[in-house]
Amino acid sequence: QIYTPSNVTTRNVAIMEIDSFSDLAATSLPTLSQDLSSRANYSRSLSALHAENQVLQRSFQNQAPFVNGARSLFGDSNTFGRLATSLNDSTKAASKPSDPICGLDEYLQRSRDGILEKIVNGEREHINEEIEKRVENDIQRSWEKEREWWMREIIGKDYVGKSFLPSPARRSHAGSRSGLLGSGGTDGGISLAVRGIKDAGASLSNLPSTRSTNRLNVANANVDQNVILQHVEVVKNIAKQGNEMGDTVAAFETIAQSMPPQQGYNYGVAWRLLACMLHQRSASPIERVIGSLEHLSKQFRDTMIGRVQSTGFNTNQPMLSIIQKYVDIEFGSNATLWHLIYFALRSGDAVAARNALQFAKEGEINESMHKALLSLGQKQGKLECMWETKSVALSSHETHDLEVLHDSLTAAGEANVHKVGSLALLCGNRMLPSADSVLGFGTIEDYIFGCQWKVIHSSDPMAAIAHLGEHIRGFDASYFDGQNGGDSSFALSLLASQQFSSALQCLAMSKSPTGLLEAAHLGLFILSVDDVVGDMGNGKSNTGVVNDILVAYASYLLTAVPEGSTMALLYLLKIADKVCRREEIASLVAQSYWTQGNLAGRLTSDGNRQNAILDNHMPYPESSEIIADAAQLVRKTSKSRQDIQNSLNLFMLSGNYSSVLLVLNQMMSPPDEVNPERTYWRQQSELLYSTHLSKRSLMLDCL
Repeated sequence: QIYTPSNVTTRNVAIMEIDSFSDLAATSLPTLSQDLSSRANYSRSLSALHAENQVLQRSFQNQAPFVNGARSLFGDSNTFGRLATSLNDSTKAASKPSDPICGLDEYLQRSRDGILEKIVNGEREHINEEIEKRVENDIQRSWEKEREWWMREIIGKDYVGKSFLPSPARRSHAGSRSGLLGSGGTDGGISLAVRGIKDAGASLSNLPSTRSTNRLNVANANVDQNVILQHVEVVKNIAKQGNEMGDTVAAFETIAQSMPPQQGYNYGVAWRLLACMLHQRSASPIERVIGSLEHLSKQFRDTMIGRVQSTGFNTNQPMLSIIQKYVDIEFGSNATLWHLIYFALRSGDAVAARNALQFAKEGEINESMHKALLSLGQKQGKLECMWETKSVALSSHETHDLEVLHDSLTAAGEANVHKVGSLALLCGNRMLPSADSVLGFGTIEDYIFGCQWKVIHSSDPMAAIAHLGEHIRGFDASYFDGQNGGDSSFALSLLASQQFSSALQCLAMSKSPTGLLEAAHLGLFILSVDDVVGDMGNGKSNTGVVNDILVAYASYLLTAVPEGSTMALLYLLKIADKVCRREEIASLVAQSYWTQGNLAGRLTSDGNRQNAILDNHMPYPESSEIIADAAQLVRKTSKSRQDIQNSLNLFMLSGNYSSVLLVLNQMMSPPDEVNPERTYWRQQSELLYSTHLSKRSLMLDCL
């Protein structure tokens, strides 16, 4: 306890309560010869102090010097002087009070107040130092985050290898293994020049010319040119209507299979997932959830088949036989009927789950469970997967008794996790149990499967879908396994939960050497199926992310492959926003003219434009406007004679002849100066005049 002037009254020491005084002596007053922060240790009794107080009072009444009383209580005057000078270094006059002291009480009061003030000031200084350190640390951490963001924006690469997505506390029930979505190997590590948000403006026009620098190259990207060319051939037909959508997915999946496993596996999984979710144009969110469930079920089924085949078992048998073998391999003598039912439901085969009832012992399956499995098996019919029916939800009266049974088992602490899991799925509105170490419950795919099963049974499925997507988006790539921090596995989880924008952004900014390529083509496909590419539940379109990814990929192609400008144009033409598309194509023409001038074509002897690739993709007048925009870009950023010459050539190709004359007049000014530059441009002007203006020509007619 620390006494302050507010809780210690000024009274004579002789009548002070013993407990209060002993507390004060033990905790508040330091010895005079030691540091003021240390504690005093007094051994005098209260009666002795009372007697000395009486002597002091009599001495004071006889006008005895006050210091004699102080000496009798505290020691010699030198010791008292050290106290006075040490109370506060900033107040040297403390040893000589400004007002006369009228007694021991007042002296003790002032001494105690000074000592306490010293202690409080010391604590205050210590607290201020700690606050300053913490504030400085907070500022440092904020600066590091800000610096990371700006490094990404300015340098255009994943500066620290972390995702921009938020990273909440890990959810134990979701598991930490990459599982089926990310079980295809590891990815190589690169960083990619893509900002990922529209406001950042990942624009070709913001980057320097390729003639003077290689900054258009995506850092460390190393995509096989054959893979690039194969993708280009598919992209040429990606926007076509009709049943060719399935052919497009199949073509991309074939390319993924030809890529190295550490790059192509998850890429192929992404195409199979989208094929199930976006099986038709403008599919509803609920239909996409059912498509995701179909994919997760079939992939789990394929995993079981692969595991059984590895033992030499003949898999050309009914699915129930394969599940029996799988359960026997994984669980041995611990296998139960509930293992068969759960893995049948997990693989999307309600018929196999129904047929498993033949192994039930008497009383092992209640009537409600039996009816539910019969109903699901009947809905599936002869289909391979029950989710292909697009309508598998059980009615509330079918699941009521199952809910009661599930809740009672959960409350009783049922040890058979697969029994509880089977009941949770059949109830429809219960979560799968948390069991990270149990096969069938430990991966993020198992978690998403259970959540999406619950979604389709929800009274408000749209809100449930949005909530699930927001929850999955709350993880980050480091939550998943893989050398690249699990970027591709995280992206697959985002795709499955209809967080399309975040998934594409995650891929484009990943460390995988093919991440940007994958994001560009997956984004193009999603955009061709649904005009709104965003995150389910955020209430707005985010097609700008696809636009920025296409721009970044076009920037990479420009120097990554021969005739890269032609391929880059193919992707920029897919940009949805017309204004953005025109600006980026103009920038591409400006940057590629010096090395690859085929986009704008070449001039004929009479001043016409021919062999321009732009003319093959858009009307002639629109091409001319874009080439004129490119000429303006080159002129604004020109730093050499060649730059100015390039801008003049582009103005000629666009048919903007008045701008040609304007630039030439600017370069010849002022006319009263004579220097090599002015002489050169005068010669160029004379050449132009003799070629196009001294006789009847297209240029003269236009002017």
